[in-house]
Order: sequence, then C-alpha cells, then structure tokens
Amino acid sequence: MENFVIEDIKFPKYTISTVCEDDSIKISVEGSIEDAHPDEVLIPFFDNIHDKALKYNIKNIVIDVYKLRFINSNGLKSFIYWILKTRSLKFNEVYFLNLLCAKEYHWQYGNFKILEAISPKYFKITVME
Repeated sequence: MENFVIEDIKFPKYTISTVCEDDSIKISVEGSIEDAHPDEVLIPFFDNIHDKALKYNIKNIVIDVYKLRFINSNGLKSFIYWILKTRSLKFNEVYFLNLLCAKEYHWQYGNFKILEAISPKYFKITVME
C-alpha cells in the first residue's frame, strides 16, 4: 500500500496530529479549541481525512480527545459536519470512527455523545480511565 501523510494542525491553544497506518488513521486532539471559526481549519482537515480514508480503503479511524481540555460549539459543529458526511457513504466505502475520551472530563462524553446519535452504526465512544 502507498504511504500517505495528513498534515497536522498546530495552533497556540490546540494541536491535532495524525498517525497513518495501513488500515487505520489515529487522530490526537490536545488543548482547547475555542476560537470563533475553527471550522475554517477543521472542516478542510476532516475532508482530507475523509478523502484519504476512501482513497486508501481505510476502515478504522480513532479520534483521541483524551487531552482535549475544551471545545466550543463551533468546534463541535465541525465534528458534526464530518459525521454527517459519512452517512452518505456506500456500503463498501464505510469506515468506523471510535472516539476516545477521558473519564475525568465528563463534558467530553456529554458533548461528543451527540455524534454517536448521528451515526450509531459507525461511530462509538470509548471512555478511558
């Protein structure tokens, strides 16, 4: 399989990094996403991941928000945009999303739980100790 890279996002208040493997992509989100228009950066980032998943037949994407201290509603909307986009995939294009959140940050589970409701078959949340 051809190797591929997804450029990381680095801002003073948050970073999003990726590790791409043969059959999966791992995304790690750290810091606080609190700027007024994170969608200007996050939506193209998620579109890129979506496109790479389809191109390289990736079936598993892990989103680790364990070190995410805060996300505002605009940041959360970018995640919702991505999940909604996956709902129109054909059966052979479907990939699974697993969000890892911290037990100590109750807000993570509460805020991201809506994503599970949008796509319950292909999105799940795992609470880490």
